[in-house]
Amino acid sequence: MKRTVIILSLIFALAIALSVSIPTLALDGTDTTTVTGSVPLTITVTAPATVALETLTIDTPKESAAQTVTVACNKAGWTLTAIEDGVTPDGKMNAGSDILTNVCQIKGGDQATYVGLDAARTLETSGSKGTTPISTIYFAQTATAADTAGDYSITVLFTGTIN
Repeated sequence: MKRTVIILSLIFALAIALSVSIPTLALDGTDTTTVTGSVPLTITVTAPATVALETLTIDTPKESAAQTVTVACNKAGWTLTAIEDGVTPDGKMNAGSDILTNVCQIKGGDQATYVGLDAARTLETSGSKGTTPISTIYFAQTATAADTAGDYSITVLFTGTIN
């Protein structure tokens, strides 16, 4: 009987020792992953492809219909400017080598009066991000009796700048 008690005690002690030393197997687990990405600072400007002034009348300013230029920016604070594209001489409409006497003009956005396209002109400054349509852009041109008959044009460069 003593022997049985000793054997049972040994078995009990062994069982306790094994239960402490054998790790419990986990049937589930968790882990985490961090997903990263970056959004680049962007600004885009969309302007009408063409604007028609139709037939110019001598010494009478001809104004275009209202045009829309859209600025999309993902940062608050941007500026929209307009200027002739650098190819057209001094902001004047031309027909090949024939150049109109007067500078083509623009107004709209924050610019309430007409200004010449012979220099960069600020049309709008915004403090908000997102898409902003500026639907009040107008062009004007005055022809003179000294101007040669022809079909004239100017390319206007709209630039959006993030402040």
